[in-house]
Amino acid sequence: MPAQVRERFFDKNSNIENLASSLLVRRVLAERATAEGLADDPKVAAELRLVRERVLSDALAQRATDAATPSDETLRQLARTEYNVSRDKLAEPEMVRVRHILIPKSHCEPLAEAQKILEELKGGADFEALAKAHSADPGSRDKGGDLGFFPRGRMVTEFDDVAFSLTEPGQLSDVFETKFGFHIVRFEARKPAHTPAFEEVEAKIREELLQRLRSQALKDMADPVRTTGVPDADAIEAFAQTMRTPGAVKE
Repeated sequence: MPAQVRERFFDKNSNIENLASSLLVRRVLAERATAEGLADDPKVAAELRLVRERVLSDALAQRATDAATPSDETLRQLARTEYNVSRDKLAEPEMVRVRHILIPKSHCEPLAEAQKILEELKGGADFEALAKAHSADPGSRDKGGDLGFFPRGRMVTEFDDVAFSLTEPGQLSDVFETKFGFHIVRFEARKPAHTPAFEEVEAKIREELLQRLRSQALKDMADPVRTTGVPDADAIEAFAQTMRTPGAVKE
């Protein structure tokens, strides 16, 4: 349970009382089941052993991951090293943001239709309104033709060439053709290529490092067991029987 959720839960006395009541009922019923010999039932005993093994193995795994977690200062140093090694991979390419209107080739005289819309735009018509009214691109039409920021290679070459050739916000392209139809593009903004500063990506790098360190700790703990351990046939069969029993697994 996340810390904030836990805090909100235990802020209410009614929640605490309900939890305490549920735990008490469970404990009393468990004691009654034990007194009546249910703990000696082979299937129940196998399930109890599986639960115990899971709790203990989870505790061991938690100890291993805790031990693999470096101090905050060490983690920062590791993150800095990772950043320096991976600067090229972290570099963000030049990106542009444009709006477009697409007139598909399936329309009657699509080129003439696109040219007419372009003339309206040059006369001061609202681009977003015309995009919503005429564009055939379902992904951007309802956003007034806005495609957001994108790098070269995201769109088809003909579209990239036009979009990246524009320079001034509000600048309109001529009508041009791609395999999708005829387009009109309006330039919005440009983000130059850059490498983010360490501070911008530190949190992400630290999280990735922690995940790798903890995963490696669990792997180092489990691999020798997988290599040399012998599965308990009785436990496997008991587990299989439990899974085969109708109603044994709650949906």
